[in-house]
Amino acid sequence: MTTDLINWKTNAWQQKDMVALYSSRMAESTHRLKHDVEMSLIGQWVVGQDMIDVGTGTGRSAIHFAEQGLKVLGVDSSQSMLDEARRLAGTTPLDLRLGDVTKVDVPDASFDTLTSLNVLVHFPHLEAILAEFKRIVRPGGRIIFDVHAFDHLVSIKGQAGAEEHVQQQDVGSYQRFASAEEIVRLADSLGLSVKMMAPYGLFCQRNHWIRHIQDKHWWRRMLEWIPHDKDMMSLTYALEAEVLARMPTNVCHRIMVALEHAPDPAGNQSWLDENARRIQGVLDWDDQVVAPDIARLQQAFGGMRGHRSMTLVYELLRYLVSQNPGLDWRVFFDADQAAVFAKWLQQDTVDRDMTIINTDWYKRSGQDISPAVFGTPIGATLEYRLITNLLTDYAKAFA
Repeated sequence: MTTDLINWKTNAWQQKDMVALYSSRMAESTHRLKHDVEMSLIGQWVVGQDMIDVGTGTGRSAIHFAEQGLKVLGVDSSQSMLDEARRLAGTTPLDLRLGDVTKVDVPDASFDTLTSLNVLVHFPHLEAILAEFKRIVRPGGRIIFDVHAFDHLVSIKGQAGAEEHVQQQDVGSYQRFASAEEIVRLADSLGLSVKMMAPYGLFCQRNHWIRHIQDKHWWRRMLEWIPHDKDMMSLTYALEAEVLARMPTNVCHRIMVALEHAPDPAGNQSWLDENARRIQGVLDWDDQVVAPDIARLQQAFGGMRGHRSMTLVYELLRYLVSQNPGLDWRVFFDADQAAVFAKWLQQDTVDRDMTIINTDWYKRSGQDISPAVFGTPIGATLEYRLITNLLTDYAKAFA
């Protein structure tokens, strides 16, 4: 499958209409948030002035750093992608070149930083690609790329379930997953050191922790507001870049990785041990381990006042509480925010309980006592009046 997959992925973006559609989508919905988060994560580890962006596509990363004054070469196997990158770059100085992302036609040790954004997630031969990337980067230089997080799958599905998920992929659905352990092993074998593995993508990628709400249309409609609402954009960016990105590699579906062209086996092992400790701390919700994460959550939520932002966070909170009833969620928020969310949770509980009573009262005896007139069931028609009485007289919802 490997050869077919590489050829399929390489040739998938040759058509101009597909490239135009992809380019237009990058300015929509949560793609803007994803772009801002990725540029922030990459920017923390860029060194020197000479950058190469391998698999540059429409030039998202290349243009961003060229605008900051870096000398950037963008390489891609699709001329259609390069044409779109040139259009988007406008007058920004940017060198663009057609080439194979797995065999880049540049001299050894010719760049300070190599970025490869949303590329390695598509190809199975990670070790060979990283070896080629190392060849290109100068000693002390950085290799920065993203890949799907196998640790995330393991935390949700278990080791066997995660392996089955990966094995069931075909050419069309393939995604490259890598665990922190695999990346460290590859780094050691290639003489590279780990600088970052930052999880991200709660609001702009698949996340199995909240998979039961991510497929809901109301959730997707809510996310559509993010690029149009300043408060929502600020909040979700802080949660992605300042909170999730500093957590262990199991919390999100995707991780941004930064490796340095310098061997450090002891440092890599130390990093891996600490990541494993923090993964277990998150799964156990160990107060001591997650205390820094809670502090960063409090800071991110500190300025949250917009109604849409409050609603977005509440829906996450409501799902989180439903899965973890004993969670002390109030520690995430200030007193005013906690009071609002407590009220909303109580109202939702009343609505749920009254609805159950209202729709099930004539079904509970074990016998068929559904009200009917001349054989026509009328139980549902009684619910309108009954729900009013229940909310008013029993739940005191309007007191």
